[in-house]
Amino acid sequence: MTTPTNLVVAKNVAVPMRDGTVLRADVYRPAEGRHPVLVMRTPYSKDVPYGLMVVLNYVRAAEAGYVVVVQDVRGRFQSEGEFVPFVNEGADGYDTVEWAAAQDWSSGSVGMFGSSYMAATQLQAAATSPPHLCAIAPMEGSADYFEGRSYKGGAFELGALLSISLFALSPGSIQRRGLRGEPFRRIWRDVRAFLEDLPGMASTAPLTDLKQTVLGEWAPFFFDWMDHDAPDPYWDSMSVAAAHEKIAVPALHVSSWFDTYAVGAIANYLGIKSKGATLEARENQYLWLGPWGHYMPRTVLNGVARLGDMNFGLGALVDLDLVQLAWFDRWLKHDVTAWSFRSPVRLFFLGANTWREEAAWPVPADVKPFFLAHDGKLSVRPASASPPDVYRSDPARPVPTLGGAHLMLESAFPQGPWRQNAIEERDDVVVYTTDPLADDVDVIGVVTLEAWVTSSAPSTDVAAMLNVVRADGRSINLVDGIRRAELPGDQPAKVIVELGPIAHRFSAGERIRLRIAGSNFPRHDLNPHTGGRPSTATTRLVAEDQIHHDDSHRSALLLPVVAGTLDGLEHA
Repeated sequence: MTTPTNLVVAKNVAVPMRDGTVLRADVYRPAEGRHPVLVMRTPYSKDVPYGLMVVLNYVRAAEAGYVVVVQDVRGRFQSEGEFVPFVNEGADGYDTVEWAAAQDWSSGSVGMFGSSYMAATQLQAAATSPPHLCAIAPMEGSADYFEGRSYKGGAFELGALLSISLFALSPGSIQRRGLRGEPFRRIWRDVRAFLEDLPGMASTAPLTDLKQTVLGEWAPFFFDWMDHDAPDPYWDSMSVAAAHEKIAVPALHVSSWFDTYAVGAIANYLGIKSKGATLEARENQYLWLGPWGHYMPRTVLNGVARLGDMNFGLGALVDLDLVQLAWFDRWLKHDVTAWSFRSPVRLFFLGANTWREEAAWPVPADVKPFFLAHDGKLSVRPASASPPDVYRSDPARPVPTLGGAHLMLESAFPQGPWRQNAIEERDDVVVYTTDPLADDVDVIGVVTLEAWVTSSAPSTDVAAMLNVVRADGRSINLVDGIRRAELPGDQPAKVIVELGPIAHRFSAGERIRLRIAGSNFPRHDLNPHTGGRPSTATTRLVAEDQIHHDDSHRSALLLPVVAGTLDGLEHA
């Protein structure tokens, strides 16, 4: 057993790339011998080892007989070159893996770990098929950097990308200019003032005017993301989903129900399992979805048993260091007994507060329609024809973001499940609720809304949220989605809103609630309702929207039900 007294730490080790650019890494390793290598590549500074991200404890990994290489990606902190998000991570990841395999302290077996952007560096590298890469453990990794990362249902993830650009990425850009002392503090004060007025900055019209702020100077890549507001070659060039067939290694995909990248983790699991380059890769994809937010607990020691207004119980505390080490022991040390989880899918079952081992995702379910009715009822049988529900969507008075699976600045916009009752009382929000359940109802899978909509505007947003209503009346969000819809005149059009994946037990006595509004701000950008591009719009109009539920237009919430009876939920 290696102990901390015989560990060696080498700082700023030069790692040459194929084009001559030198990236620098810190290396944590046992003092003697050759060992498998674990690589993490980060844009957030290798000198700030943990921060809010989920990473493997370097010393613990070295004590377990691994060499840990932590590298600043191209153009960040100690590494040379220009930083362009996601663009160079494939080739640079390949070169780093092969460099690590060739060192005299290396056994030649290399794995990669890390969360969020550090998950992207793994997946991008794996798509280039480095010969010595044996396994990866991407946590909170995207599959498509357009849908599910930068956009959702056609709406821009404005609040998240402003927060990421300025709070997470701009400090590295500022530091590379060599600014220290008061000049650095002055710029950072400007950045902080921008972030502290996030709703105000996000309501700027046109949004392109933000180029004249600190955002334009220190995070210009934000405008690339905003300008490419439809799938195109820009997004195709960095898509992991498009490269699933090139990935040849086992992967442990970990995410959370309240992480915006859960859809990416699921897509990567399914895509590599189906199309991976080798039989070993296809047969060894694992998916874990826990009850956390994007900043999930790193270990049982600093984890949390609750998020927002939900308590998940002590079973939610997972030693993710131990899980990752067991995973890498299996594939880098070839210890077939190390990985004890035989089921490829492990889900935390909200409401029941237990883990479920499943043979596959999606879990077999009976997709049940819950029909919307004018009296605010949600029921398994359609009501008699009734007039549509009408609500206003006013960009000057948007429905505020509260909780959910987003990546906005947490100090002002906390993630996760939060009580929604105050928002549901607004006059621009429509709510549909079942009667109290007579029995537990288990829902596992992707939640979808099929809404028949008309609007006074040529373009409008349908923002939907699934909530559980506790016996005491608290309405708590579970999953939400949005769809930006271009509508054909005054005839109802079917708008399909994918709210996302969930595993939740609605207990007897609780109620199921659907909320519909015209915005979710500042998470998503404001629809100007003119049919023009939101980023360049200088005028924003009020839209009068309608949800229809007559005999020809049955709006319904589709829930994947795996167990439980729905007796008593027929509309009276």
